[in-house]
Amino acid sequence: MIDASPPVDPSSLAEGTSALLTAPDRETARDQALASLADVEDHGALVVSTDGARRAVDRLRRQGIAADAIAAVDASPAGEVPDGIAGGAAVDGPGALPQIGVAASDHLERLDHRYERVIVLLDSTSDLVGASSLPGAFRFLHVLTGRVRTADAVLVATLDSSEHDEETRRTLAELFDEVVAVEEDRG
Repeated sequence: MIDASPPVDPSSLAEGTSALLTAPDRETARDQALASLADVEDHGALVVSTDGARRAVDRLRRQGIAADAIAAVDASPAGEVPDGIAGGAAVDGPGALPQIGVAASDHLERLDHRYERVIVLLDSTSDLVGASSLPGAFRFLHVLTGRVRTADAVLVATLDSSEHDEETRRTLAELFDEVVAVEEDRG
């Protein structure tokens, strides 16, 4: 059982801040990250997904975020971008870091011109590491967190802590302003 309250409140994070949300499994990390965007009003939302953007966008829509406030970069094998949103791009999977970076930067810039604040959700850093390498993912995340900082946006990224050793988790955590660990409630 996981605590129902989201561990990260993106609207309370300072502009240009990035947070890494770690959880003992993918679903928990994704659910908690999406739940953290439930109360975000009058913000743009950019979803960068390695597991299919459609699911994340559908959930954001059910949470009340307007379709024209959402953009998506789908880096999953399916490469499907939902219709009816502010913008989207499908890239060649989680190992296509340059493509993901260009598409995310483009959509972040577009949303940044329309909204005072943009929340970027990256799900999942685990897939980026698995499809490329730790050094490659580190460089990509370094650039992405810098882009978020420059745009005064907020980044919430997920990490399945069970997929990585302590050294990998520490290395990735260095890039983020805040690390929030979601643990299973064993009570």
